[in-house]
Amino acid sequence: MNAVQRDLVDPFGRVIRDLRISVTDRCNFRCTYCMPEEGMEWLDRDDVLSFEEIERISALFVQRFGVEGIRLTGGEPTVRAGIVTLVEKLSHLGVDLAMTTNASRLTALAGELKAAGLRRLNISLDTLDRTRFTEMTRRDELDRVLAGIDAARDAGFDPVKVNAVIERGVNDDEIVDLARFGRERGVEVRFIEFMPLDASGEWGNDKVVGQDEIVEAINAEFPLEPVAARGAAPADRWRYVDGLGTVGVIPSVTKPFCGDCDRVRLTAEGQFRTCLFATDEFDLRSLLRGGATDDEIADKIISAVATKWAGHQINQVTFTLPARTMSQIGGSEQVGCGGEMNDAGFTHLDESGAAHMVDVGDKDATRRRAVARSVVAMESTTAAAIADGDVKKGDVLAVARIAGIQAAKRTADIIPLCHPLLLSKVAVDLTVEESSVVIEAVVETTGPTGVEMEALHACTAAALTIYDMCKALDRAMVISDVMLIEKSGGRSGDFRRPE
Repeated sequence: MNAVQRDLVDPFGRVIRDLRISVTDRCNFRCTYCMPEEGMEWLDRDDVLSFEEIERISALFVQRFGVEGIRLTGGEPTVRAGIVTLVEKLSHLGVDLAMTTNASRLTALAGELKAAGLRRLNISLDTLDRTRFTEMTRRDELDRVLAGIDAARDAGFDPVKVNAVIERGVNDDEIVDLARFGRERGVEVRFIEFMPLDASGEWGNDKVVGQDEIVEAINAEFPLEPVAARGAAPADRWRYVDGLGTVGVIPSVTKPFCGDCDRVRLTAEGQFRTCLFATDEFDLRSLLRGGATDDEIADKIISAVATKWAGHQINQVTFTLPARTMSQIGGSEQVGCGGEMNDAGFTHLDESGAAHMVDVGDKDATRRRAVARSVVAMESTTAAAIADGDVKKGDVLAVARIAGIQAAKRTADIIPLCHPLLLSKVAVDLTVEESSVVIEAVVETTGPTGVEMEALHACTAAALTIYDMCKALDRAMVISDVMLIEKSGGRSGDFRRPE
């Protein structure tokens, strides 16, 4: 007998209602933002969850925890042999069953998938230009994808959504063309901001085309009006004023929707993830194959969801790149020191997955600059004492400035994988405001690697010094907003945090 249904709630009160299941790590495309052209190590067939194992996990999520939607992803889910059979098995659970696909096999499968109980289809299409499509996917299959979109509509899928990842300098000139395509074909195009899960490790904030820019471009050609708030759905949506459909944007980078996230993920080999960008995974396959009861598996899921983050923290200094590419995780919607990426896409891991210092010996010495900031919030009386020099321990601003400069110079002694650098400039400025002290550090060098960590370390040390010198006056002080403001130089290009 099944246990009484209970909500699956994370530490921030978000109720899990959506399960994303990767059914395979394999794909017939090699999209540049998803996987490398060659060198992928595919899972052994025995390591991939069977249909029966997927069905058991899915039933547990639906019947035990009230999950309402299941989305099948990959890799490319339609290359999994017998995928129609899996859809039929899961359709009996009575949930909103969807799939994200590149559409290359839909001319053969769309009708069968619909008949088996699949309710919705999202199709990935980033360009309408055949040459560019071949460059982006490394496959000359645009005609098959377009035919697959038509096949999905002919099979009765409505709406059909088309996902387009927009990367500046690659396909941002096609935003209006893709919107026009959606209007003419009767499909909803959803533009997705480029996220840092690309296999080549070339992501940078300068490559992100934000939601506001996308909407402005479309609205100039086809006037738009907003649709009601998205809730837990990832896309903000607009309708065309002339009535010819709708368009969406998934602003994962510029306007994260983490606060409403109700999704969790299961990889093809049975690893449970609470976020696309999570760095921890929880092994459900070993429980499935080790004779665990549903109660034991449910307990594992509950404990895993208890670790779900508040958000992915892209563009924050605390952001950590997952040690897997998008295709390996099952992301269907689609960094301080520079160096060559390992296959996992993380510069500081060697081939075995162990941490190491990046070799920068073959990199040219170039001009590098970084600006960072932090804030120490405090009582107004404490701020006044600092400004007036009335703190018993001495001149807080002068000591904090020296601490910041010293910290920048000693960063490599504290942060294990940073390189010792000869710094040409360290400037730490402190501004006393009504109830805070704002710290800004500027660090420069001519060298083979950047100075972001030096600037951040300077701000942190200066903030800690202020706290130490003033804690007798105000132990409730809060150190916050430690962040990189801008950087220049290096292979990754320039970065400037939006105002």
